[in-house]
Amino acid sequence: MSTFLEQKSVIRFTEIWLNKILPKDFNGRFFLAGGAFKSVIHGKLPHDLDIWSVSGTERLCLLDSLIQQGATIIRDNKPYQTVLDCNGCQVEVVYKSKNSLEHCLSRFDISLSAIGVEYNRGHLRTKIHPLAFESVKRKEMLLLKPIANWEYALVTLERLRRYAEELNFTIPASEEEHLWNIFKKQEPTMRQEMIEKYHQVGRYQYHILEELCHHQ
Repeated sequence: MSTFLEQKSVIRFTEIWLNKILPKDFNGRFFLAGGAFKSVIHGKLPHDLDIWSVSGTERLCLLDSLIQQGATIIRDNKPYQTVLDCNGCQVEVVYKSKNSLEHCLSRFDISLSAIGVEYNRGHLRTKIHPLAFESVKRKEMLLLKPIANWEYALVTLERLRRYAEELNFTIPASEEEHLWNIFKKQEPTMRQEMIEKYHQVGRYQYHILEELCHHQ
């Protein structure tokens, strides 16, 4: 496992995987961001690649290019993402467009997800949130506050635990408490909505549902 997080490693990771799934002359613009870059730290294969386009038109061009390279659509999970198998690699093309890499990263709630690369017609530009560097240095899972997607706090909690397990990092008690407090402060109807959102996109791991009874 690497004890460092470097921009050159992030760029190299991006080059390797984009060469596997897209033609080298792809004439589009998109953002590759999120948890896939944990691979730069732990050295294992990424579970999936999350991609955001800058417009609906660019998204369709991206999907068309992926399919031309041999990708097949596994499922279309609208309004979240289209999931494809690209030569053995799972790629998730998000429905919501982002107008910049910075805008894309601002919507993450975990520091180690706030790592991304902009692809712009063959040129790459990387951005890493300062707290991601701190997270690796301390070997702790850290949240980006205020939580942008607070209504998905239960999903974030599950992801926080999964990342910690994959990286052999610890989770400060204050970070888990912060997410549970978001949930507990909501009115009953909003709590139910948050539970339903967890059912929609969670993986039913790490005892999240079992712990709910202690926080309602």
